[in-house]
Amino acid sequence: MGAAVALRIAARHPGRVRALVLVRPAFLFDPAPPNMRPNALVADFLASGPPGAAKDRFMATDCARELAREAPDNLASLAGFLDRGPSPALAELLRRIANDGPGVSREEAGALRVPALVVGNEVDHVHPLGTARELAATIPGARLARVTPKAHDRAAHLAEVGAAIRAFLRALPEERTPP
Repeated sequence: MGAAVALRIAARHPGRVRALVLVRPAFLFDPAPPNMRPNALVADFLASGPPGAAKDRFMATDCARELAREAPDNLASLAGFLDRGPSPALAELLRRIANDGPGVSREEAGALRVPALVVGNEVDHVHPLGTARELAATIPGARLARVTPKAHDRAAHLAEVGAAIRAFLRALPEERTPP
């Protein structure tokens, strides 16, 4: 949700934003995107039955099997929610996240006038590379940094994200203060 929050702040309060970094965005412009449906499904399982049974039922779904093939890191994260046991508060939070959006239109994103970096990777169902690409193409002058998927090599992923952000920040023009 960090990328969605940052995008919204940039759109609503442009005078407070000098540059924008969006790492692994999950949302474009519409609420409840299909990539967030696994969160809603896990919310349903969290709200029903004992923890072990809920996790077993989730792991038997087509959604879990697809994530196991295409985005094992996402599956591990979602399954971890089910390890916590029944939690109405967590179930409600996951439902809200799944049905949320950034609250920013394509036009508002296209009107941003700050340097922007969008970081994305493949092998991530919840944070699709296509979403990162589209945001980078929508925000004028934005740079897309494609990094190693966390599911392939977590250490490389973190190192590359950090390096991309450091390079982006170093390239920003120095801020001038009025005399």
